[in-house]
Amino acid sequence: MYTMKMQELDGPEARLADYFDVISGTSTGGLVTAMLTAPGKNNRPLFAAKDIKPFYLEHSPKIFPQQRSLSFINVVVSCMHLCLSLFIFLII
Repeated sequence: MYTMKMQELDGPEARLADYFDVISGTSTGGLVTAMLTAPGKNNRPLFAAKDIKPFYLEHSPKIFPQQRSLSFINVVVSCMHLCLSLFIFLII
């Protein structure tokens, strides 16, 4: 939501990295940080915030492998943690 507002004000190429001097995180936060700050063409951030969720959902099982005994509840809690982390990151 905030990213869309930024893009309305500053154009479609606006990225969260344009507004912060330092972005950091660990585990999932580190992945999000890397995606938001990795340089692409013209030294602009390679990914937009809208790209994070689809990438994470597709690739996180390979990046963060879990034991086969994980229950459905643990998966839901992990997803909720990711969503909360992203929400907090976007509003700060």
